[in-house]
Amino acid sequence: MAEPEIKRVNFFDGQFLKEGELNDLSNYAVHMQRRLLFALFDQSGVVDTGSSDLAVDVPTAGQKAIRVKAGMAIGRRPDIAEAHEIIVSADVSPISLTTQSSQNPRVPVPLQANDTGIVTIHYEEEPSGNDAAHPTRIKENAIITVHRNALPPPDPAKPLVVLANVAFNTMAVAPGQRQSVQINRGLMGGSPVPQLPAVTGISPTQAVQGTTVQITITGTKLNGASGVSFDNAGLVAQNVQADPSGTQIAASLTVAADAPAGASAFTVATPSGSIMSGAVAFAVQPAPRVTAILPTTQRAGQLITVRGTNIRDSQLAVNQPANGTVIAFVDAVTEAPLAKGVHPTALADIGTSQQVQVTIAPATDWPGSPAANTSIVVKVRVTFNHASAVSTTKLTVNF
Repeated sequence: MAEPEIKRVNFFDGQFLKEGELNDLSNYAVHMQRRLLFALFDQSGVVDTGSSDLAVDVPTAGQKAIRVKAGMAIGRRPDIAEAHEIIVSADVSPISLTTQSSQNPRVPVPLQANDTGIVTIHYEEEPSGNDAAHPTRIKENAIITVHRNALPPPDPAKPLVVLANVAFNTMAVAPGQRQSVQINRGLMGGSPVPQLPAVTGISPTQAVQGTTVQITITGTKLNGASGVSFDNAGLVAQNVQADPSGTQIAASLTVAADAPAGASAFTVATPSGSIMSGAVAFAVQPAPRVTAILPTTQRAGQLITVRGTNIRDSQLAVNQPANGTVIAFVDAVTEAPLAKGVHPTALADIGTSQQVQVTIAPATDWPGSPAANTSIVVKVRVTFNHASAVSTTKLTVNF
């Protein structure tokens, strides 16, 4: 937190010094330096003294790992008018994108096919010393994290600096999303820098291919915003409406069926100029696809397995309810809904395919309550993340 007031320690002969006095001296020096950094730089970002500063590269072609070079970044905190120095003193050992890690560097969720890894760095403090109750040092850590497809909601206390995006399939590094800092123009003899528009968030943070969602972009000085353009193809924002307060923009975002999966930064056009979203990004999730129905003939009230991609939450444990997944049985010709599946449950993946087990609705839940010893040929529709897919395989339901 910011200090309630600025106070220097005053020493004099005969004074009995306690730990509070020395800590006050340390706190004064730390906060004054952070205030100076806040005034010196214009935003959070990498201090580019050379081409390799905090650069992200792939050390070995074909391996799903990246490396971050040494360098320094600034984490600027507008909430308390201070900024942190974020220092990586030596090149970081290769970071596996397929291995989960809660340590530094962090990979909270391993990457999979079609994913985009967003590499960020931020500042954290860690007490250290032999006595946990009385730490003698505070370690200032540079925390490197690889986020899967989207960034977490912004945290003013821990501003993230984006270093690059990495496409998992090709391991191509896209440094275009990288955030850099500049010296404030007013400190270089120019005219004072006016407060510029800024983007602080977007909600929702993701959508599925082939859907249209209402988005809200938050920030400052967004008055009169006239357009929002996304870096990735296939994302089109329409009906852009800026709130008079300048803190919100509402728009309708259409995600094309062939929009590339992964995170996309965006740019907001305002009368004060165009502003890039920086660490704020919108993620496109692959649409569901049904690849198999097993078995293809089954009695009502019995179990079938639906196999496909993006048909359930990938983090679900085996045999847990597949919450968020809706399975329905539809007319094989018109695809009109006939009945819903009961109790969809997550099964173990088969390679890259997900599996969901579901019970076929009993005869009483079907239109007209089909008579015994009759059958209906249907298709299966899976809805997940507000997007649907219908199987090409047909299912014969016996009653």
